[in-house]
Amino acid sequence: MKKFLLTCLMLFVALGLFAGGKSEKASGSTAASGPKSDAPTIADMKGIKEGKYPGQYDLAEYEKLTGKKLEFKQNPMFDNAGLPPVAERLPKDVLVVPPYNEIGKYGGTFQGMSKGPESSTSELLSIRHVQFVRMKEDLKTIVPDIAKDYEWNKDYTELTFHLREGHKWSDGHPFTSEDVLFWWEDLQLNADVVGKVKSMFIYGGEPIQITAPDKYTVKYKFAVPAPGFLLVMATNYCQPFQPKHFLKEFHKKYNPDADKLAVSLGYKDWVELLGVYYYDWKDCVHSLSGKRPEVVPTLESHVMVEETTEHRLFKANPYYHIVDTAGNQMPYMNELNEVFIEDKEIFLFKITNGELDHKNQGLDITVFPTLKESEAKGKYKAKLIDNGLSSAYAVALNPTHKDPVLRELFNNIKFKQALSLALNRKEINEIVYLGIAEPSQYLTGNPSTCGFITDKMKNYMADYNPDKAKALLDEIGLKKDKDGFRLRPDGKPLVIYFNFCTRIAPEFVELVKEYWDAIGVKVELKEVNTDLYIKTMADNDNDISVWGINGGEPPSFYNAEIAPFKPLFSGGRLEFSCGVEWEKWYKSDGKEGMEPPKDVKDLYKMYEQFQKTEFNSKEYNKLAGQMSEIISKNLFLIGTAYNLKGPVVFGSRLKNAVDPTIKGYTYYYEYSTKPFQWFVE
Repeated sequence: MKKFLLTCLMLFVALGLFAGGKSEKASGSTAASGPKSDAPTIADMKGIKEGKYPGQYDLAEYEKLTGKKLEFKQNPMFDNAGLPPVAERLPKDVLVVPPYNEIGKYGGTFQGMSKGPESSTSELLSIRHVQFVRMKEDLKTIVPDIAKDYEWNKDYTELTFHLREGHKWSDGHPFTSEDVLFWWEDLQLNADVVGKVKSMFIYGGEPIQITAPDKYTVKYKFAVPAPGFLLVMATNYCQPFQPKHFLKEFHKKYNPDADKLAVSLGYKDWVELLGVYYYDWKDCVHSLSGKRPEVVPTLESHVMVEETTEHRLFKANPYYHIVDTAGNQMPYMNELNEVFIEDKEIFLFKITNGELDHKNQGLDITVFPTLKESEAKGKYKAKLIDNGLSSAYAVALNPTHKDPVLRELFNNIKFKQALSLALNRKEINEIVYLGIAEPSQYLTGNPSTCGFITDKMKNYMADYNPDKAKALLDEIGLKKDKDGFRLRPDGKPLVIYFNFCTRIAPEFVELVKEYWDAIGVKVELKEVNTDLYIKTMADNDNDISVWGINGGEPPSFYNAEIAPFKPLFSGGRLEFSCGVEWEKWYKSDGKEGMEPPKDVKDLYKMYEQFQKTEFNSKEYNKLAGQMSEIISKNLFLIGTAYNLKGPVVFGSRLKNAVDPTIKGYTYYYEYSTKPFQWFVE
């Protein structure tokens, strides 16, 4: 296997096939057939100046700059659907967006793929996603999306969003600030529905306050300055608005008979029934698998209309709030079809067989040679895109293990140092990352974009030194059995049960086992599905965890749910169980879980202060550096590399698609590349 992958590496480097990077033109695009449109595109703006926000305009702004009144047109699929005229379905302040290369064509079904209903779905979620604001393709500029506009007060304690007058849900019902208040007051702040308020909505120890002065204005107030909150919103999956008119039937506050309704439909109570239709992760809703199969209204580009154990189907939203510069209502694509394939070989076969229009998530560097080899047959282009730290594998011992002997051992810094020194990162880079990454210890931030990362952090216990690793194990008193494997301090065999999910390259965990077995630490590997893997983390039933790092970029720093500066150190999700019981202790004010050590307590305090700092300020870099140093010296995570690239596949049918600036979850996959203006031929 090693020789095969290294041969592939040398072949593809020789052929110069690792070229990637950002493209200004659509991948594999061709000119649209039919009459040429004279409408501006990003490729040719026809001399039209930029508006307040680059790459987009409000209607009045666009008509003033062009001197022309825009006439609206609709997708022909709506011609006989009994809908109001398209002009009446659009907001008064409709958002006008120039397509990248050409005015698109209506029609077609986009073919996408996830590994399961709740596994590797973020990419497909991001394709239809909406939020108050979004990041531009440069990942530096924040522009409105659902919101018409926004502004901060001087000290970053109040953020105001202005909504679009006349904006409607996909069923035609008005979308107003009432839907934002419903999401906040009746869902997020309701202990029966959400439980505890998410840490991403807590500043200065207090939940944010949301008010609505009128139907089209929403104000967020923070107990302390929160300059990074807008960046979090622009890249987050959570949609802070829900269709009150639809969901209130299932909410006890609005329907006194909600429990009776739930029981009559086979549910325990109103909370369980509401959960069929509402959850922040849109892939967890499964609304059409419930006993009331209505379509849940949305503001997204496409609406789910069918769901089975094999796929989900979405149709274009007839009330979507964006038009192109020719007045055509977006999205162009009639349908999005998401099939579920967990088997890795079948997953890869469907891509190389040309059955997908696009794939980003779930592809690691190890499959790139296969993807390149099959480009012609599959009628697609496979590119390597920068992903910084994202997808660089790291492992984490469970520091709150239920077994007190293992818990003490897994918190022993010399034991963690030994495991780190036993890893041959150069070989891991060659085999797992095809030699294009840079071997390194775990890092909280991308060195190319974060000035607080030091060479000391990169190199800490990152050299390959198995002899020193063995000496450290001897030093802490781990004796050997007759086969050379180590014994626990209580004399029992030391075995690390290493469960990993289907999203992890098996070559990586096999190498880790080989290295640790070689120093006498026996490892037992077991591949499990993602749902079971995450449940094990949540239940604190794991010895170790492994995941591709998500984060390393500013949006993750300010988001308390995924921040790499605090437990859970993955940033904040159960893929890494780096202190599930510590997090419980912190969130319960010491009433539950396990009390963390001083360094971890210090991290929590420092992070609260960090959230008040302005991006890239002196205080921002100082605190980020201090927190990174604490995490580095404790080896809460044992890393392998940084400066990775990952494959992204563009089918030849897909037009107006550009390369993402960074591949990965941090910027919510495709959201910044405006998939609503993609089309298929």
